[in-house]
Amino acid sequence: MGHKVYKSFSRLARRLPNEGPLDTSPQEQQPSPNGMSGDSNQQNSQGRAQEQTKIANPHILREVAQMTVQSFPSSHEAMSAALEVIGRFLDCQTLFIGRVGENKSEKTSVDYGERVEQHTLKIMEARNRDTSLPAVGSEGALERTYCQTVWRTQQPLIIEDSSQHPFYQRLPTTEEYHIGFYIGVPLLYSDGRVYGTLCAQDPHPHALADQPEALELMQIVARFLISYIEREELTTQLRAAEQAQAELAWKERQARAEADSRVRELEAVFEAMGDGLVVCDLQGQFQMNAAAWDLSLMPFAQDNVDWIVEQQDKEPLVWDENGQPLAVECWPIYRVLRGEHLTGASAVNVQSLSNGGEKRDLNVSGTPIYDQQQQINGAVLVFRDVTERSLLERQTQELNRRFNEFLSIASHELKGPLTTTLGNIQLAQRTLHRALTQHSGEQKAVLGSLEKIQHYLDRAESQVHMQNRLASDLIDVSRIRTGKLELHMQCCDMGQIVREIVEDQRQATQGRVINLDPPTEQILIHGDAGRLGQVVSNYLTNALKYSASTKSVEVAVTTESNTVRVTVSDQGPGLTPEEQKCVWERFYRAKGVQVLSGSGIGLGLGLHICQTIVQWHGGSVGLHSIPGQGSRFWFTLPLCMESMPC
Repeated sequence: MGHKVYKSFSRLARRLPNEGPLDTSPQEQQPSPNGMSGDSNQQNSQGRAQEQTKIANPHILREVAQMTVQSFPSSHEAMSAALEVIGRFLDCQTLFIGRVGENKSEKTSVDYGERVEQHTLKIMEARNRDTSLPAVGSEGALERTYCQTVWRTQQPLIIEDSSQHPFYQRLPTTEEYHIGFYIGVPLLYSDGRVYGTLCAQDPHPHALADQPEALELMQIVARFLISYIEREELTTQLRAAEQAQAELAWKERQARAEADSRVRELEAVFEAMGDGLVVCDLQGQFQMNAAAWDLSLMPFAQDNVDWIVEQQDKEPLVWDENGQPLAVECWPIYRVLRGEHLTGASAVNVQSLSNGGEKRDLNVSGTPIYDQQQQINGAVLVFRDVTERSLLERQTQELNRRFNEFLSIASHELKGPLTTTLGNIQLAQRTLHRALTQHSGEQKAVLGSLEKIQHYLDRAESQVHMQNRLASDLIDVSRIRTGKLELHMQCCDMGQIVREIVEDQRQATQGRVINLDPPTEQILIHGDAGRLGQVVSNYLTNALKYSASTKSVEVAVTTESNTVRVTVSDQGPGLTPEEQKCVWERFYRAKGVQVLSGSGIGLGLGLHICQTIVQWHGGSVGLHSIPGQGSRFWFTLPLCMESMPC
């Protein structure tokens, strides 16, 4: 490009001494309706009429020619050299090169009758003899400036005398920067885009007739500058691309290294897992970790599903948790490949043969693998060997079954002899009672012995009743554990149930004060009267047993909204907060709590049975106790609704 510019400028230099001044073309000198053309005035007319003049400084031509072929380290140095050469040719106070940019922080505005985007003009290089003008690097609005016309039209603009131009004499920049003369040419990229403008301006008007080659000189220098600018930008872009490519390559290497490291970590985790891990694709190919191989899973010991299906047709390879052969389509691997997620509570238990021919209990969880189109292309399954756990669970279940069976048998075996013994004691009591009521005066010595026998029999009866209750509790616990505790539900009066139990306890514990606050009307509930009486009796027995014989026991029956509440209060030693949390558990007995009245500590089953009975009636139990101040036990039951068959 430099060579072409040099030849063009040489042609210009050859014609200057002999030819007249350069024709500034009338269409460029006359203003158009929008005020964007050159100035056509009297001075220009006189300039065309003047005689040819010769350039006073021919060495400027040589400088320009040399500049166009010279190499500069950067475009800024080329700009500086260009302005210096033009400055010696044009006697102007200010020369500058401006770059046009878009001001993204500003909104659109109306200019020349249409809406335009806001743009800026940045001073890239300048030669100023007026310090009030913008400095190099400063940036201002492009709109309503001389340079805006050059930028919009992409054509040179020559204003020889701004005071004679109706449009430019009104521009704010004319007065602000004292512009009397202006000449500017666009800096155009090879693709037609505008980089900016190359401009010269002076406070005083200039007649270009005295400098006819000024415009062509400016255009030659502009082409020279844009070649440097483009080359530098391309070099910068190339370097940026090379840098970006290098950074991308580095990042790719880093990503590959991280991915390889991650893969190695995952492989290590994959192999170190204690559970068997199997990955399967839609073609039936398997990958397994070491734990899966160690489990020796027969159905997955081969790497192809066809072999597995063939084997399953011959003999079972997989069973459900109950030991029933599992159809191939029900295997976890096929369920996951169909889209099921076997995780958490959805995980399944199966049995599978090992290479040694043993059945292994496995807990299998799995999830599908999806591709980018969210289509299933595989599955991953985790196998956990739970053989030992399953064996322990089965052993525990068997022990529980045997324990329940023992409770049932022991209870009946205890209760049978006790019932017989109790019957005999009661028969002896009745016989003694008849003998004592029919005695004569001569038999007083014998009567004293018989009275002692009666006392001993009464105590034996009491002990037998206590043992009978223990046996009954064992039977009830056994039934509760097996879900066989039966309730005979019917409509009954809760107030009447409580009155009967209180009266029975008063007869059995003569001398104890049991205060009952009876309800004034029926309180109908739907329940098993015998079992609910058992709850009231247990509450009342405990209150009497764990309080002094001189202390009274309070019983109350109240209704609250749609429920009935039965409360038994004592003045015993009370319970600590920790003990209150445990009293409803099976076989729990509070430490340090002594029986203060009556006999028998019990097995710690009564309150647990009470809680179960009440809950099976849809009610709830509770207590309030303060150590040293006694306890208050209560339970609530729903009242019988109108729709219930009472």
